[in-house]
Parts: sequence; structure tokens; C-alpha cells
Amino acid sequence: MSYQGNALLNHRLVRRIMLITLVLSLLGIAFLASAMSSHSRTDSVIVDYTQASNGVESAIHSILLNYGIMSSDVVVEESRLAVHGNKQWHYRYREIDFFGDDDLFHLERRILTALSPWQVRLVSRESGIRNNRSFYKIRLALPHDMVTHSLLFYLPEIEYHPAEPEGVPMDQVPVSPKHATEPESDKDKPIRIALILDDAGDNFQLARRIVGVSPNITLSILPKRPYSRQIAQYLNRRDIEFMLHQPMEALNPLINPGWAVLSTDMNGDEVRLTLGEALDAVPGARGLNNHMGSKFTQDRGGMAVVIEELSKRNMYFIDSYTTSDSKAYKVATEQQVPSAYRDIFIDNVNDVDAILIQLEQLVEIAQHYGSSVGIGHVRSRTLQALEKFVPRLQDMGIELVPPSVITGHTEERETTKDERQALRAQHTSDD
Repeated sequence: MSYQGNALLNHRLVRRIMLITLVLSLLGIAFLASAMSSHSRTDSVIVDYTQASNGVESAIHSILLNYGIMSSDVVVEESRLAVHGNKQWHYRYREIDFFGDDDLFHLERRILTALSPWQVRLVSRESGIRNNRSFYKIRLALPHDMVTHSLLFYLPEIEYHPAEPEGVPMDQVPVSPKHATEPESDKDKPIRIALILDDAGDNFQLARRIVGVSPNITLSILPKRPYSRQIAQYLNRRDIEFMLHQPMEALNPLINPGWAVLSTDMNGDEVRLTLGEALDAVPGARGLNNHMGSKFTQDRGGMAVVIEELSKRNMYFIDSYTTSDSKAYKVATEQQVPSAYRDIFIDNVNDVDAILIQLEQLVEIAQHYGSSVGIGHVRSRTLQALEKFVPRLQDMGIELVPPSVITGHTEERETTKDERQALRAQHTSDD
């Protein structure tokens, strides 16, 4: 073949290769465009989770009905279609008046158990005051952080008044009967004080911080509050003594002491049943003191039933002493149940400096009589005062002990430095 023939053949081959390359390029471009178009169509497709969120709603509705929560108890209800990315679902918000016989922590567990088929998780929980009422709020979500429900429960109101601690007008708070007794003559006996903080159950974090100051500060837990059971479990795991703050009838008929209140119109069986339910709601309590109770503690018959039940359960009793006519301490001593009474309310005035003054008076009583019992409340300013006061006790020669030691219910168990450090480490690391 001539040179011209070879050149022509090569020229045709090059043209064919260029044509094939062009075709392949066009095909590649077309494929890429198709892929991009397909991806775009996929992104624009909404994944519908409304059926799942409606199933969650039905399960929650059923649980609430089982707890006696009717539509008339729902004070605010909102619903909307939520969309995030390519997902959509129904979101519901409710505010509910809660009057159930169980604590809300237990209700929360029941809800989460019922919602397990949808893999619903608890996103957050909080408690506080809104519209002058205590509330407990939980937020629930499907997988991928799709929040389906916010449920805010308003708790049954417990009437407090700054001028009426424990339901008694401030100017009528009785002076401790200890002032009518002889001072301690044995100078070799240790000087001891017990600090009881009432109304635990509404604020878990604050309760943890208080026992972090000293495990010998004793929390007295109201039954059926949002965190009552959780606080009891937390203290039980650490072998920290705590009490039941038992609601009892006050002289002021307008004051509601709370769930499981013991009243003077109850017969013995009713007192036993109600007290038993309250004790079951705060498992592990070592002792009991009265929440309010300026009327009930004057009822010798009712108090006899209470003390008898405490004796059966090997518990001690502290009379909050909300009335000078209280029969509670006398009945307890007659039945030989370890007991004591309140010497000072430390935080009637909710101010750090005022609380510190009351704590100094508590020390003076202990120095004169050998021991004293102060009652305060789970509040932030009370915590601040205790953080300043408790570290000074050792230099003052004062022992801070649980009420069981004051009553003689148990011998004092000293907490070592290593144990205190371990407790603080647990306090920091635990949820």
C-alpha cells in the first residue's frame, strides 16, 4: 500500500476514534445529568411520619385516660404539622391539670414503656413555677429527633404563704418546749445539731446539691411530687438518711397540705391506709415529720395511730411543732418510739443572712441543752446559707448528725474524709 493510502487509512481511524470519544462523552454527560436529576427528585420526596406520630398520640391518650386525665383537665392544647428536612410528622403540646394518685415520675415511666414500639425517647424534663403553680414538663421524640409531644403537668396546689410557715402565722410559731427543760449538765457529751430540710420532691438538682454540702443534712420528702421517688432512690443508693414529710391537717381550713393528708375526720383505718400509701410513695424513709399539721397533731387518737404504724416499721418521729398544743411528741414518747421536736425554723425569712442568724441560734440551743433540731426547706438561699455555715461547725465543736442520732434511733456513724470525697464524686458524675 502506498504512502498516500496509509495516510488516508490513519486519517479515517483518527476520525472514528474522535467520534467514539465524542459519543462516549455525550453519553457520560447525559448519565450524570440523569443521576443528578434523580438525586434531586429523591431529596424532594417527603418521608411521612404522621402515621407514627399519630400512633404515639393514641398511646399517650390511652395512658392519660388510665390515670383519670380527661379532656376537661387539658387547659392548653396545640397541634401542628412539623417539617424538618425531608421528614414530616405531627407535633402536639398540652398543659394538663394533674390530680392523679401517683407521682409524675412514675407516670413518665409508664408513658415511655407504652411508647417503646415507636422507639420514643425522653428528650428533656424540667420542673418549676409557671402562673404561680408548680409544673413538671417532659418532651418526647421519635428517632431522628422528631419531637412529637411536649406535656406540661400542673401539680395540685399546696398553699404556702411567706407569713405562715408550715401553715402557721409567723407571729404564732410556738417556741420550742426545750426552753422549759433543764440544760445539759454533762459537759463531756458531744454537742450535736440535726438539720432537716422539708418539702423535697420538686427540685432534684437542688436536693443533690444540698446533700453534697453534707450527707448528714436530712431531706424530708413530700409524697407524690415530681421527683419524690427519684430523690428517694438517689439517697437510698448512697445510704443517706431521709424522711417522709407527711401532710397533716392545718388549723387554717383554706390551706391544702397536699396529697395523702391526714385529717381529724378520718377513722383509724383511714389514717393507716393513707399513711401507708404515703410511706410507699417514699420508699426507704427512716423517719417522719409532719408537714403543717397544726390541727391533726392536737388529735391524740389520730397521732396514736401514726406512731403505732411508725413503731411497726422501726421508724423515728420528729414533731415539726407547728402548735404549742401538739400531742405528737408526747404520744411518741409514751409509745417509746424514738422522737424529738423542732427547736427552730431556720428559713422563715428567705434571706441568706437571716438564715445564718437562725442557724447561730440553733447552735446556741445545742450548746445549752446538748442537742437541737432545726427545720428548713429545700430552697436555693437555704443552700447558700448552709454552704457558709456547715464548714464552720468543726471549729465550733459542733457535730452535724442525722435526726436518728438525736432521737437515739441509731448510733452515730461518722463519715470519713474518703467517704465524703467518694460521695462528692458520685454527686458530680451521676445523672
